[in-house]
Amino acid sequence: MEVQSVDEHLPRRDPNPFTRGEKQLQEAIDREPSAAELKEELKEEEESRRRRSRVDDFIHSKNDFPKVMAGMSLEQKEQFADAYKQAGNVFFVEKNYAWAVQTYKEVLTFLQHGLHIGEKGHKGNLSLMGGDPNARMPFSDNAYHTMLQCWSNSAACHIKQAEFRKAEEACNKGLNLEFSIPAASKAKLFYRRAESLLAQAKTEAAFDDLKHAIQLQPKDLGIRRTYEQVKKEVSDIRKTEFDGAKSTWAGKLSLGTNNLYADHPNPTLQAESEVVSVEENSGASLSDFFLWLYSIFRFFWNRLWEKKTV
Repeated sequence: MEVQSVDEHLPRRDPNPFTRGEKQLQEAIDREPSAAELKEELKEEEESRRRRSRVDDFIHSKNDFPKVMAGMSLEQKEQFADAYKQAGNVFFVEKNYAWAVQTYKEVLTFLQHGLHIGEKGHKGNLSLMGGDPNARMPFSDNAYHTMLQCWSNSAACHIKQAEFRKAEEACNKGLNLEFSIPAASKAKLFYRRAESLLAQAKTEAAFDDLKHAIQLQPKDLGIRRTYEQVKKEVSDIRKTEFDGAKSTWAGKLSLGTNNLYADHPNPTLQAESEVVSVEENSGASLSDFFLWLYSIFRFFWNRLWEKKTV
């Protein structure tokens, strides 16, 4: 009697029990993460938790805002404003640009109008300026620095949201602060204003800002790359303007020299009529001529300025 193998009585096993997706999932489950991967995941989770915690703390602290402010010194209030600005930075990192702008706006409002909240007899910051809204507020350098960062970061948020006019205005406010702005911060404001101006098709104005930015930060690769690109665009624009003016005046000047009286039956009368015509139109012609001379002067002056600034 022939003995059959035990395997012959077992059901045939499917060689491919999983689909491709199931195999990949199983492999991912079976594979143990490395120590470096675990460390990176824990670091990201901790950073996210701390960011959220800071935002929650500031949101809840706003409910007791006047009470908290009453017990703080001026220096502590400035530190509070700087810390609150960090909440805006958290929103920026999370790409919640609208909330970030709102947070920066609240910080600026607090610094400009609320530093003396809680003080006895306080009537607003105007009381420190003798009631003159145009007087210079006695801000410390720390307060100015916080305000500068808020305007600069607000501009970045507006650019991210394609709000280029608002970005330009934020940069203007930052550049107009009455204190010694650090070179790096000033270059950043000029660069961001240039970005907003380029988006509004104000190429030459943007190029002027990029000149200032590259003078302040000549080693910044991002600024230099944009500067070179816009420099070429401006050069092309000016060349087009120059060539247009040149061809226009070449045509105008040629009209007065080529066979002026050749076909006229009475050259003397023709000459007299031309004199009258020239006298009548001399004002407009001279105006156009000087405009052409100005365009040529401007072209060469800009070329000279570019060589000096680079």
